[in-house]
Amino acid sequence: SQSDGTVGKTVRMPKPTRLKTTMTLPFNGIRLSPPPINASPRIDAVQAWRAVGVHETSGSFRLTLARWHSTVPLYFGGNTQRPFSNGLVWLVKGEHVKIVTRGGGGTVVGTALWPVNASTGQTSGELTY
Repeated sequence: SQSDGTVGKTVRMPKPTRLKTTMTLPFNGIRLSPPPINASPRIDAVQAWRAVGVHETSGSFRLTLARWHSTVPLYFGGNTQRPFSNGLVWLVKGEHVKIVTRGGGGTVVGTALWPVNASTGQTSGELTY
């Protein structure tokens, strides 16, 4: 991270926070809850932000430490990894960002999430809604 808080050339890393209230998302049975008070992720916020590699300059971003629970598992680092459905994550959330539509036929503006495993630093890719 540069001294002015930017990572890379285009997107300023938001101030990292901890989730304070439980949230549910409208797909995959995803529930996010506050991390335990004594939670100490092995990967820090700067490493998580860099792992995602945000280049989208429109929209607004948040970087939040949370406890992830889902009925459909994530695969950090690809499908060869152990399924992940319960644990500590850094969550990069982009609102009002450009999202490539399925099939690559265009873009829409929406919300995207990029979960980062807070133990390994691996990402699962973009989740959009």
